Amino acid sequence: SGVSFNGPDVGGFMKDVSEDLLVTWMLAGAMFPFLRNHSCKGTRRQEPWMFQPESVDVLRKAINMRAKLLPCLYSEFHCHFRHGDAVMRPLAYEFPGAEFERVGDQYLIGSSLMVAPFVDTTSPLRPVVLPPGWWYDLRTGEWIEGGQTIQVPRDRRMVVYIRDGALIPALAGADHYPQPNFANLEFHVFMRDKESASVEYYEDDGESKGYTRGDYNLLRMIASKRDGGGIDVEWLHRGFRGGAHQAVVHFYGWSPADAVAGEALWPFTTIPTQQVVLPLA
Repeated sequence: SGVSFNGPDVGGFMKDVSEDLLVTWMLAGAMFPFLRNHSCKGTRRQEPWMFQPESVDVLRKAINMRAKLLPCLYSEFHCHFRHGDAVMRPLAYEFPGAEFERVGDQYLIGSSLMVAPFVDTTSPLRPVVLPPGWWYDLRTGEWIEGGQTIQVPRDRRMVVYIRDGALIPALAGADHYPQPNFANLEFHVFMRDKESASVEYYEDDGESKGYTRGDYNLLRMIASKRDGGGIDVEWLHRGFRGGAHQAVVHFYGWSPADAVAGEALWPFTTIPTQQVVLPLA
């Protein structure tokens, strides 16, 4: 319909949600463009803190996963504003073919981040359709070759895959409340077989209409294996002074010669990476 800011009430609006259903629903919906836990008058209280501590921990990590990836979501919304591309997409949006048109329980954020949630509270396994190419499993820290359907076990973590050739902007760290800090920026480069990766990162004050007067930043970051490899930053527009001044760039797979050992903190796991610190000022 052209309205990308959408999503259902996590936990459901009518009747009472069970603890297992709320956890399953949040793991599925944390990356929806619109996220809200909201229910009807007369239903049970379904705020995360109304449940057992082990479930609260899972819900907290899912919400922090969304918060960590807010720079990615925000940039995708800017892309939607400029070009009309959907923020949340079915597989067939990026991968033509009847086999992808039939997949109704996986979704993409942009062109490169794929979520494959469990959609019931009981199945110990679920099939995940991996389109052609290589995909990085954010739960296991492993590359998996696409063009196949795999079986994934349930373990109360978000099932997220990143496409080879992706460059994902994110916030630093794994805990982002009570207030996400947009000054601490990361870029995550996923390159196995691809020769380059790029992203357009957008930032503004997040509150006002100042962007209509040019108060925003838009940069293009490119990682390339060419000529020994490196990272280039091209400023497409620079009108917001409150943006991030440097970023830590994490590499999954290929990394440039000047990268050093580090680790990427994700809400559900910590992954060893190679990294460089990149000035943006």
